[in-house]
Amino acid sequence: MIRRGEIDRDRRMYKNFLGSKPPSLFGNPKLVDIMDQIFEMEMVFESCNCSDKQKTVFAVRQLKTKVLSRWKLLADKMPRGEALNMSWEAFMEQLKMQYYSEIDLIDLNNEFQNLKKGKMSIDDCATAFTEKMKLFPYLVQTELAKIEKFANRLPSDFGPTVKMASTLKAAVRAAKNVETQLKERGLERTEVG
Repeated sequence: MIRRGEIDRDRRMYKNFLGSKPPSLFGNPKLVDIMDQIFEMEMVFESCNCSDKQKTVFAVRQLKTKVLSRWKLLADKMPRGEALNMSWEAFMEQLKMQYYSEIDLIDLNNEFQNLKKGKMSIDDCATAFTEKMKLFPYLVQTELAKIEKFANRLPSDFGPTVKMASTLKAAVRAAKNVETQLKERGLERTEVG
């Protein structure tokens, strides 16, 4: 049984959540765009101290148009109320599955695992890396894991300098510095190793 105090607390929390101007998910976005908006929403959740259950309920309330229609199709397949009671992690997985099949997600995961700098600039490589990283956060759960995985996408000339960074942002900055130095000397390589 839900108590009056819990209802009041949830209302206050939702008001705080809305006051932080969370993004709405609407239209027919790509999965990466959805994950960007979810990331913004998670920052709002942190500032509001939302519980796992509140995260799902509040996020569903931010779904609009086609995104909401897809969610309703999923929710209608579940027993009444079950969709809003799922954990935040389950909500995120279900949202991903609404936009990509399991095979698509496997392909995207493989792209992430096999991403190499090649002829891309560091900026392009970092963008591709971070976009795919958002889809599979469980593969890079710590800042050190992000740095290591990013460094392993680069030619060996970059490795030692990049791996000394303490954040992914610093690692990208270090890689850009190495890229600039190599270009100035005419030595840039594309192969990883």
